[in-house]
Amino acid sequence: MKFTLVKLTTMKGVRDHINKMRDLKTRLRAIEVEKPESFLVHFILNTLTPLYGSFKIFYNTHKDKWTIDELLTICD
Repeated sequence: MKFTLVKLTTMKGVRDHINKMRDLKTRLRAIEVEKPESFLVHFILNTLTPLYGSFKIFYNTHKDKWTIDELLTICD
């Protein structure tokens, strides 16, 4: 499945990458494959390059878990 192969490989922008992953989530929903939002946020973070290592650590130490929209806002 394409979803598991997506990685942020260019510096086009993390925002575009997150939106691409959101679009894939919509396609999965269309074929009745539902994943919790928290899983998708965690999955998106794992597809980021090592450049975002400190950002991932911040997420993992933060008590509240983010939605995809919050992740987009924080990445701006």
